[in-house]
Amino acid sequence: MGAALLICLGLIFIVIGIILFFRRKKLYRDGIKARGKVVGIETYTYLTQGSEYNTLYYTGITPIIEVEDDGKKVRVAYSSIEDYSDLSEGDEIEVIYPKDRVNELVRFNEKEFYRDSIYISMIGLLILMLGLIIKLIEFFGSI
Repeated sequence: MGAALLICLGLIFIVIGIILFFRRKKLYRDGIKARGKVVGIETYTYLTQGSEYNTLYYTGITPIIEVEDDGKKVRVAYSSIEDYSDLSEGDEIEVIYPKDRVNELVRFNEKEFYRDSIYISMIGLLILMLGLIIKLIEFFGSI
């Protein structure tokens, strides 16, 4: 039972990785590549009231990136999971975004563009192999 669950989980990860890969490939093929400039760094803080006098504070920074889209300069708050701690005001970076959706821009680095989809697929492959090994051990253990 556990081996079948691992096999299914591995296949799900592989499928998700493949879907992400083809989405990135479509963005690379059809997206607009541009140079963006970090025009400011916005900081934010918000708090959440916890139980029994506990308060949780969340702080963060968001770089504001200015790109030219159809002859207009557009400012976008760049919020992404990837690390952007190396950005400072005045930096010029390569960005890519879907046509007519500049608010969905991502940093473009050709070496790391497909990294996430490949990692997710590799994790899925490892989980799948673990499930298959357990299934083989169960099969040969019952003989």
